[in-house]
Amino acid sequence: MKNIKHLLALFFIVLYPQSFFSQDSTKIEKKYYQNVIYRKVPNKKVFKVITSNDKKLQQESLERINASKSKLPDSILKKYNISEINNKYKRHEYLNNRSRIYFNPNRKKGISLPCKCFIKNDTLTIGSAIRFFGGYGLVSQLYKDKFKNYFIEYSDDDNLKLKKEDSIFKRSIHIDGAYQKLILENKPQIGETLTGYFSILTNPYYRYNKKNKAFGEVYFKCLVLKEPSLIKNK
Repeated sequence: MKNIKHLLALFFIVLYPQSFFSQDSTKIEKKYYQNVIYRKVPNKKVFKVITSNDKKLQQESLERINASKSKLPDSILKKYNISEINNKYKRHEYLNNRSRIYFNPNRKKGISLPCKCFIKNDTLTIGSAIRFFGGYGLVSQLYKDKFKNYFIEYSDDDNLKLKKEDSIFKRSIHIDGAYQKLILENKPQIGETLTGYFSILTNPYYRYNKKNKAFGEVYFKCLVLKEPSLIKNK
């Protein structure tokens, strides 16, 4: 859980309305996978399309990278030539660390967001989040061949709880999946690009005592780091 908190602290934060959530679960694969599947990601063409928001996020990432490069100490500038430095930073650009999230199984109104992938204590964490006062996060954690997906909801008020009988409401909760899936196109290796897909249909949880479920699927591409990137999204 510490890995998840560390990860979500790094994201560019935006709020999207509740209408992105699907109430139609008929097209969702209702199976609880426990082991990662290694194969080509199906329906990846929806992820390959670069949207106007992708272009905007790419430009913002370049601005952050240029700001970071301008502050490099002389010791680094002496150790690496400019080509080596540029190649290292290029791997941190948004287009190399991005996701497309769908809250509807029809894959309508996909949301483009930065994606972070890192390995800590032999556990791979993959995640994207949208947050501003309230928001949501989708995270997958893999240890060896076993994985677990989470849906995280945030609120600007204490109105969330996991069980109906819980007496204490919270501002954020981590919800397990009733159904989940994780597909990776390659084995995760530190310093290598990872491409994949994960999905979750949550167990019930409660907002203002109203029963809810959430669905999300994430197409992603990211550079696997040993720890979260120091080039933070503002």
